[in-house]
Formats: sequence, C-alpha cells, structure tokens
Amino acid sequence: MFTRMPAYPGQPPSAATSESRPVLDDAEAQHRLLFLAALKASLADLGVASILARKHSLALRYTDGIAGPNGLTDPELHVLGPPQIRVATTDGAVYRLVGSREYPVADPAAAATLISRELEPAAGAPALSQ
Repeated sequence: MFTRMPAYPGQPPSAATSESRPVLDDAEAQHRLLFLAALKASLADLGVASILARKHSLALRYTDGIAGPNGLTDPELHVLGPPQIRVATTDGAVYRLVGSREYPVADPAAAATLISRELEPAAGAPALSQ
C-alpha cells in the first residue's frame, strides 16, 4: 500500500496533495519545467542546491472501471536551504515559493537572489551543521 508523504515543514497541507493539481498537457508541463530549470541554474550559481521534480498524476479506480485524469501535473523545484526545504512552482509568469512570495520568471537570476536571501537563517538562529 502506498502512503502519502508528509508536507515539508511550513508547507500548507493542500500543497502536498495531487488532487488539487490539474493535469497539464505535455507542452505546458515542459514549458514550466524549463522555467524551473532556469531558476535551478541561477540558484546553483549562488551556491543553493535544488532538485527539479516532475509530478505525474495517476488515478485508478478498480471498482467501477473508470480512471481519473492521468498525466503530468505542475513540476516542482525543491530548494534545499536552511532551515527547511522549500518548494517552488511556476505558471510561466511567476515563480511561487510555497507559503511565501511570487517572483517574475523574466529574470531568474534576480528571483534566485531574492529566494536565497529568503532562505538565510534569521539573526541569532542556530546554523545547521553540515
């Protein structure tokens, strides 16, 4: 049996479920993936690690023979920064950091700089050990 993974700390519960995410056509999913790849590269230039994840919805209903909508959903960029992992998505116009702000996709380097600043621990907060 599969179990749902818990949401990342600070992530709203609705962001962890695939039921609220619409299935995208392949071209739209690829378009969003490319924008997130640009943000990933810009974050890497600043020394911030991240992981790009494609998401796929698969709905099977064996009792009535009906399958729900299946296919790629919104890709995610998991930004690995203290004190937690943050999830970024895009709609092609803005990058959205879950539970935070939006940043224009027109300048991924500027968005990466602002996101990296947001990830910095607050003054006086204990640093994570490496």
